[in-house]
Amino acid sequence: MKHISLFILAAVVLSMGACNPKDNNEPTDPITPTVAVTDYSKAEAWFQTGKDVNPDLLDVFYLIPTAGSDWVDENGVNHHILDITNPDHHKDMEHRFGIASPIFGDSTNLFSPYYQQITLEVWAGGEDSIKTYYPTAFADVKAAFDYYMANWNKGRKFIIAGFSQGAKGVKELVKTMTDEQFALVQAVYVIGFPILQEDLDAANGDRFKPAQGADDLGVTISYNSVDDENGIGDIFLHSQMIINPANWSTGDEVAQVNDTVTNYISKEHMVLFVDGVDPDPLFMPEAAALFPKGCFHLLELPLYAPHLRENVKLRLYK
Repeated sequence: MKHISLFILAAVVLSMGACNPKDNNEPTDPITPTVAVTDYSKAEAWFQTGKDVNPDLLDVFYLIPTAGSDWVDENGVNHHILDITNPDHHKDMEHRFGIASPIFGDSTNLFSPYYQQITLEVWAGGEDSIKTYYPTAFADVKAAFDYYMANWNKGRKFIIAGFSQGAKGVKELVKTMTDEQFALVQAVYVIGFPILQEDLDAANGDRFKPAQGADDLGVTISYNSVDDENGIGDIFLHSQMIINPANWSTGDEVAQVNDTVTNYISKEHMVLFVDGVDPDPLFMPEAAALFPKGCFHLLELPLYAPHLRENVKLRLYK
């Protein structure tokens, strides 16, 4: 029987609880907000910025995944962009930091910004919807990265990582980096989002070099997990690279993820097929357009957490 650990299921349920799309009786006319880019000189714009930077450690710049759905303001206007000053949105983002911090901040200086994200409804709206609203999110992402480089990096090697919407932000940041900035990047983690041919073309093929093992540097780590081919949503099609974080192989051999879960790379679909996880408790019918039954998108961090944690150390400090 397929099953999943209580720890992972609890993490997923918390994530799902914050991401349920709004009720159908709420206003549906969206607006494109005219908002200023977040001021990243303020400590409250960052996760755990108050901690001291350890010059003996190297850095991770991490971007969190989507934290919520459309929301309605006091005037009854529906918004497609999350407000990082809204206490509820702030709390939902904090939860996403909490999942990632033990992985990417275990042996590093972790820098992770709050940013004005697009909502789940924007993703569900397709390419035109994303193109309309995502520039607001990326303006924050770029401003946060520029502030980190100018004020905190101090020439240290670093990893840039993101999950889901955060992984899209990582892809776009890599394309905009200067050669001097990219020379400091030990590895790029694009988790739960595909590397497409258009990404390779935009970066002239030299910014997204596929990882081939556990310790190669200047490479991109990318993967997406499903139960079978029915779990592959439209967003996750056409990926041009994949590596298995359970064994750091690009081959299609079966790997042991943990005591009860195995996986292998489907070369045909460029995704990970996972065995040992029941897809039923994870399926959200209201989000099926994004995540069909059998899509294990919300498990990408917790399922592979021990493997990712050790791999960050290896790539930074080898």
